[in-house]
Amino acid sequence: MYFEEYIIGTQYQVPTVQLTEQEIIDFATKYDPRPIHIDRTEAAKSRFGGIIASGFHTISACWGEWVKTKIDAEHLVAGMSIDSAEWLKPVYPLDDLDGVVTIVDKKILSKNKYGAISYYLEVKNQNNDIVLKITATAMVECQP
Repeated sequence: MYFEEYIIGTQYQVPTVQLTEQEIIDFATKYDPRPIHIDRTEAAKSRFGGIIASGFHTISACWGEWVKTKIDAEHLVAGMSIDSAEWLKPVYPLDDLDGVVTIVDKKILSKNKYGAISYYLEVKNQNNDIVLKITATAMVECQP
């Protein structure tokens, strides 16, 4: 979509994603090696009672599902920023993660060439608990 085609308030459903325990451990071993993400024994002793996903893994997995929809693929230039991120509840192995992306802002960056689109992604688990909120901004081409 071109910049002009984005409408503030429009919502898009993101496909459900699940993270297996092994995926959580593999991601965290490489990128966020805290015991609650990689060590079953230590995680069991934690306030969470078991392995939980790294917040960065949750963002990556859910944002990846948004990208796979290709809704914004054709004229998106690049990501510009993550404006805010909140991890509100732990994500456990095999939780169903359902996201909704909402277009929350748009600004022209250069006359008739590029604009900035702000996306708000809210992710809920199978219990309808919000586990993640993130706002990110990307550069998008304007119509020629």
